[in-house]
Formats: sequence, structure tokens, C-alpha cells
Amino acid sequence: MVRLRRLGVISVANVSAAVTFVISLLFVVFIALVLLPARGTGLEEQLGFSLRGGVVVLLILPFIYAAVGWVMGAVGALVYNLVAGFTGGIQMDLDGLPVAPAATPVPPAYPPADVPPPQP
Repeated sequence: MVRLRRLGVISVANVSAAVTFVISLLFVVFIALVLLPARGTGLEEQLGFSLRGGVVVLLILPFIYAAVGWVMGAVGALVYNLVAGFTGGIQMDLDGLPVAPAATPVPPAYPPADVPPPQP
């Protein structure tokens, strides 16, 4: 078992922004495929707004989602780090990864100054 005690706030925020950007792109493509064929069919009058403005919003939306995702990722990582300090973090069992050996003390390269040199 390993324990996840801290998260890198900036790295979590960057990944969160990228994920929300990609997910919002999927939604934007779906919405565009639904709305763009409706241009010129009278739907604009029924909806009460021009679909051209909707296209601009669809182009800007992924960047807004990415910015919000970055902020929420950073806040989430900060909160996790705070909570993990009290709870000890999340225990994880990582199969298939090499386990680092226990740290062993390394002897100094030169003897300390207060040790006399060996006698021949």
C-alpha cells in the first residue's frame, strides 16, 4: 500500500482544465450539430435569439469551462491537501509497479573530524 498525502496544486489544476476543455468540446460539437441545421427554419424567431450569437458562445464556451475547471482543480487540490493532513491521505494499492527499497543510511565518504585517523 502507498498513501497519497499531497497533490501538486498547479498540476491538478492543469489536468482539470484540460479535461473540462475536452469534455466541453464534445458538448459544443453535439450542440452545434443540433442547432446549426436549424438556421433559416424559423427556429430563431421561436427561440427569440439569433443562432449566430449562439455560434460565438459555442466557440468561447470551452475556454470558459477550462478556466473554471482550472480554478476548481486548484481549489480541490488545496482542500485535499488540507484534509489529507488530518486524515493521512488516500491509501492505494498499486499492482505492477516496482516498490522502492527502504531507505538505508549511507556512510559518509570521509570520516568525521572528531574521529582520529587509523594507526598503522
